[in-house]
Formats: sequence, structure tokens, C-alpha cells
Amino acid sequence: MLGVEYFNTLRYKDALAQFDETIRLDPANGQAYYAKGITLKRLRKDKEAIEQMKKGCELKNTAACVIVGMSHQKK
Repeated sequence: MLGVEYFNTLRYKDALAQFDETIRLDPANGQAYYAKGITLKRLRKDKEAIEQMKKGCELKNTAACVIVGMSHQKK
């Protein structure tokens, strides 16, 4: 939740640090990978964002899977 609050207040670097901590503590947390991907997208780090979304999708995060699918359609 803290990472989301940082994101909502445009503190993207703090949000990334929080999402990284969440992933470190719970590597199977697909929501954390999704949130990290969204944050990276805001920072215009598209390639890194998609990699995080792929990890989130592998962990059954539906929203991440949708974004990964959309990224394949753009190619």
C-alpha cells in the first residue's frame, strides 16, 4: 500500500523502492510486479516495464497479462 501511495503522489522512485522491497519479501506477488511495471512506464522505461508485466503475468496477474498482450499487438 505504501508503494501505491508513493505512486499516487508522483514519488515514483520511492514507489519503485517499495515495490522492490515487496518483491524481495514475496517474490510470488504478481500485483507488486504489475505495480512496478506501471511505475516504470510512468518513468518512460518501457522495456523494463514490460519485463515486470511479464513477471506479473506469469504469476497470474490478469491486468499485467492484458498489458503484455497489448504490447505484442503493437509490434
